[in-house]
Amino acid sequence: MRNGSPLAHPGVLAAVGIAFLLRAIWPLADPAERLSWSRGVYTDPAAVVHAARNVVQHGEWIRDESRDLLFFPLHNGITALAYRLLGVSRWTTQILSALFGAATVLATAWAVGRCRGRGAAVLAAVLGTSCAFLTLFARVPFTENLIAPLLMLSAGLALGRSGGTAVAAGFAAGAAIFLGKLHAIAFLPALLLFAGLREGRARAIGRPLIGLAAAAAVWVATVLVPFREDFVDQIAIGFRQFEERSLGIVIRERAAGLLESVRTAWVFHRIPVVGAVGSFFVFRTLAIRSVRRRALDDGSALFALWFASAWIYFTLLPYRAPRYYVPVVPALIAGTAIQLRALAGASRGGLRLPRSRRERGALLAWVAAALFVGLDSLRHWLSIAAEELGRPGSALDLETAGRLRGAIETWATPGRAAVFALALTGLAGTLWLRSRREERPNRIEGLLRRVSPAAAASVLTVLSVLVDAAQYVGWATRRTYSLEEAKASLDTVLGPDAVVLGSFAPALLQDGTRTALPRFGGSDAEDLRRHEVTHVVLSPGEEEAFRQAFPGILEHLPMIAEWTLRSREVAGFGLYAFPLTARPGVSFSYEPTLYERAVEAWDAGDLEEAIRRAGEFAATVGRDVPDGPLLTARCHFLRGDLAAARADLLKALRRRPNSPLILFNLGNVHLREGDVESARRHWRRGLELDPGNERMAQAYRELAAP
Repeated sequence: MRNGSPLAHPGVLAAVGIAFLLRAIWPLADPAERLSWSRGVYTDPAAVVHAARNVVQHGEWIRDESRDLLFFPLHNGITALAYRLLGVSRWTTQILSALFGAATVLATAWAVGRCRGRGAAVLAAVLGTSCAFLTLFARVPFTENLIAPLLMLSAGLALGRSGGTAVAAGFAAGAAIFLGKLHAIAFLPALLLFAGLREGRARAIGRPLIGLAAAAAVWVATVLVPFREDFVDQIAIGFRQFEERSLGIVIRERAAGLLESVRTAWVFHRIPVVGAVGSFFVFRTLAIRSVRRRALDDGSALFALWFASAWIYFTLLPYRAPRYYVPVVPALIAGTAIQLRALAGASRGGLRLPRSRRERGALLAWVAAALFVGLDSLRHWLSIAAEELGRPGSALDLETAGRLRGAIETWATPGRAAVFALALTGLAGTLWLRSRREERPNRIEGLLRRVSPAAAASVLTVLSVLVDAAQYVGWATRRTYSLEEAKASLDTVLGPDAVVLGSFAPALLQDGTRTALPRFGGSDAEDLRRHEVTHVVLSPGEEEAFRQAFPGILEHLPMIAEWTLRSREVAGFGLYAFPLTARPGVSFSYEPTLYERAVEAWDAGDLEEAIRRAGEFAATVGRDVPDGPLLTARCHFLRGDLAAARADLLKALRRRPNSPLILFNLGNVHLREGDVESARRHWRRGLELDPGNERMAQAYRELAAP
């Protein structure tokens, strides 16, 4: 350890405090746009810790079809403790995730400081605090936010020279793997290889393996033995899924996995400076023997091995979500801090190109990779720019922007980017080698020698922070609360004894005591009867999966309500009720609410009764939700009373002024009244709030067409 403990440095402590603030402020806001391409950012966080909710509210860890406790026991254990202290709520899980995120920054600064001193530790803390990728993902309570500090703790312990710290490093890594999430195993080869290479003998890996075995023993005693029957069931399900895929298909998919890893990770797209500098550190450390020896001696080689091992592991996976890379980015940040610190301390003779063949090869390999990533990132950014230009009131109309975005995604494929990057790198390498052989002056080398290394390090650091800050400010100024709005509505339209099935159920019911079933369960309606399901919540993309799991049921379920999510991953979801006829043999008696009675009357065509019951619901709810006026507006619209429908929608809009659903319906009423300009204005506002709303976009395009 150099220059004292890095944790005592005020810069590190200040950075960690700011890191927590950035991750904890506005805890109930929706996840950032484009954080992922799946609905998992909305559904998975609550489902993963559903067992913690069960044990606190019902005294059982597993009481439904969810088995996430078996895969994420540590996350559920910590969350259960937090629930007992702070209450069962989404707010609790959000704050807990912010703490995990701040712990990652602290652990990264500590580990970097152990090998390169307090200056590098402060730089790592600054880069970790501002990192947009980590910050925005720490605002979504994924288990990856927990295993990231555990793995960095293991790395910091492994940098020590004593046998005890090596055992502790193995135990921390084992806790992340067995008790955190299995994907943490990507770190294990790096840990063992580092131990063996540093000591120069195979026996050195024995100490971290002892710690790993101890963590495995804890897992066996606390998870495997108590829940062995559930484990057997889950293993059987896994084998059945694997049998459906042939080995040939798997091999072909993995052959293209390297290119796809870049696209699916979105790491380099969000943190381009850290991605470029950190990957350069990895290439130099692994490819150049002299650099590797020094890095093994001070311990920094572990970060390069960690990143490389994890990237290979995730490349081989059949499915890669961006959040999987959250535990890998701290290693990239550590490498970036070390590289920038070394650059800042270099001689004043300017930057120099390498002279040895091995160093030149490493540089060219990195240039080829950086070019590919840069081209793919450019395609990503251009696609986003085309979408932004297609917003109502922007430079392009929606249809033109859609065509432009389609052209970008069609022509800028990963394969073409890879070919272009390799060709350009090959040409540059040929010209460089020719100039070296002919001993001709190289203009690039001349320009580089004029650049101060310290100035270059400062510019790169500031640029990295600014790029990250711009992304965070962009999210913060346009943040939404659509999930919280849906939760508030659902809480009023459902009775206290409701049992809700669906991937969105845990998130929507997280703050209350109603029963939520996170998965679809089995393959027939028996699961519905066994759990006495009263409602199901489905997004449009889930309807077909539900039909396959429960054939012939969805068509008979009336929709009680629907809500929109201002997200490109999923447009919204609907709440469906199971009538008693769909639940034969169920002794459970659920009493529908006034709102549900109003919907029943609406379904039966009795609009007057629906209006009466919806009015009673609105009068007794006592909460500021728009569902009652929305329902009566639908009734008035069907009756042809457009003025009454418009009045109800305006009342609903006052209660929820940023609802795309209300704005869409209000535009429809104005259009029926012949007020085209008002319809266009409301739909334009709705699309500004929810650019991914295809239904409203189509209506707006048709209205704008000549």
